[in-house]
Amino acid sequence: MVFKIIMQNQPTLKSKAYAIIKGKIITCALKPGNPISEKDLMAEIGVGRTPIREALGQLESEKLVRIFPKRGIFVSEITEKEIVDIYLIRGNIEPLAVRLATPLISESLDLDRFQKIYSPEDYHPSFQEHLQNDRELHLCIANRSHNEHLERFITMAYDINSRIRHCHIALFTEERMRQSRLEHLELLYYMRERDCEKAGEAMRKHISVGMHGALKMFDVRTSADFAV
Repeated sequence: MVFKIIMQNQPTLKSKAYAIIKGKIITCALKPGNPISEKDLMAEIGVGRTPIREALGQLESEKLVRIFPKRGIFVSEITEKEIVDIYLIRGNIEPLAVRLATPLISESLDLDRFQKIYSPEDYHPSFQEHLQNDRELHLCIANRSHNEHLERFITMAYDINSRIRHCHIALFTEERMRQSRLEHLELLYYMRERDCEKAGEAMRKHISVGMHGALKMFDVRTSADFAV
């Protein structure tokens, strides 16, 4: 009976540890390149070593941590290549999600809600509010594509993208938020018109602009683009 209780509780402990550690990595409370202490995490989260190690193993598979035998565990660095790679993925799969979602998305439940958020010309959210609005829109579209695998891939890519944004918050200016607002309004317009192709192209351009902005942290220019 004791063994059964332990087996039932273990996934819950791992899930708790995973969610907390991942949240710290995405928000850069654990900064890129920094070492991770299993002992500190055990004390902070209040779980044993096994759930922590299982959570870190899952995060390693998602490329958020790197584990080196005898050297330790480190938060993965953010590289120029990773930025190009993650935006390349988003720039190809999210336009697909938009094209699938456009005929199916609810005008009254979904499009009206986001229209209300982005319509005001005095749109001045905090950084965190803007990220939350952005996340809800992108993941709503992924969900309305009615393709669970596509939704899962987009969610994973978006989480990695969120880490890039949090770790380089200075690049996410008021001007970029205003520009992003207009890009979202264009996207919503074409979705409301049920124009799948133009909605997909609006999403592709939106993500491409985001990539070029993110690459400013390296002070480089890129000719990378998306083959949608």
